Amino acid sequence: QAGAGLNAGAGLIAGAGLNARAGLNAGAGLNAGAGLTAGAGLNAGAGLIAGAGLQAGAGLNARAGLIAGAGLNARAGLNAGAGLNPGAGLTAGAGLNAGAGLIAGAGLQAGAGLNARAGLIAGAGLNARAGLNAGAGLNAGAGLSAGAGLTAGAGLNAGAGLQVGAGLNAGAGLIAGAGLNARAGFNAGGGHNAGADLIAGAGLNIGPGLNAGARLNAVAGLNAGAGLSAGARLNAGAGLIAGAGLQAGAGLNARAGFNAGGGLNAGADLTAGVGLNAGGGLNIGGSDKNNGGYALNKAPTQAVQSTAKSRSYYRHLRG
Repeated sequence: QAGAGLNAGAGLIAGAGLNARAGLNAGAGLNAGAGLTAGAGLNAGAGLIAGAGLQAGAGLNARAGLIAGAGLNARAGLNAGAGLNPGAGLTAGAGLNAGAGLIAGAGLQAGAGLNARAGLIAGAGLNARAGLNAGAGLNAGAGLSAGAGLTAGAGLNAGAGLQVGAGLNAGAGLIAGAGLNARAGFNAGGGHNAGADLIAGAGLNIGPGLNAGARLNAVAGLNAGAGLSAGARLNAGAGLIAGAGLQAGAGLNARAGFNAGGGLNAGADLTAGVGLNAGGGLNIGGSDKNNGGYALNKAPTQAVQSTAKSRSYYRHLRG
């Protein structure tokens, strides 16, 4: 999100970026056949939320992260031949979250992160001539899931993760001009965000969350139909965050998760209200006393003692 951020002149949308004619939608796009969900998909075992999930300490922007030597744009690129999931695609073996994957080191937003001059757009970055759509695509042989995957350790959202202040979508961010979903880009046809999706409104997460409003999946979202989520895909069952996922309720993958009806942010998702921990968590009300009485969570004996004392005092008044 820095000055250059994901949408800097060159960034992810530069000439070849993630949405270059070939980009992520070449051939079959992001969800052909099995795509990102094959076998274990993006959430096998722990998936995108393992350990800390999408918001752990380092998350998606570790120094190495998505821009590491091979990272997301290894010679294979994100759309080789059939798009993001030919054969096993992004899920082969461990899928998008094996070992370190996309979040290694600093992830997508660290100093350099997804938008640092070098970051995802550096020479080879996510959009280098070869970048995300070179010859093989995101899952060719190794792709984004080989060995490291997108969730290892901290996952895609450590601390600042994908939604920090401006995060992945600040102003122009991932959606600027051509950004991650330019007509061709990441969502051509149905791609990563058909319509608005990944960029809807203000990018990947606008306000705080990763999806404010429509964001990553408006209408079709990251996988409309089957794509990135069909069956288990990015998070079915547990998927990207199972249960509470990235933020309980809707989280990054609640039933809707990365693809169901609402996509990456169904309703509240990663940002809803306060994001991952809304207000004060499980304890409501709070004070030990309620108008002089005992709070509902006090021990029963105390409540009984209180009642007994009240009756005793009342009898005293009556003489």
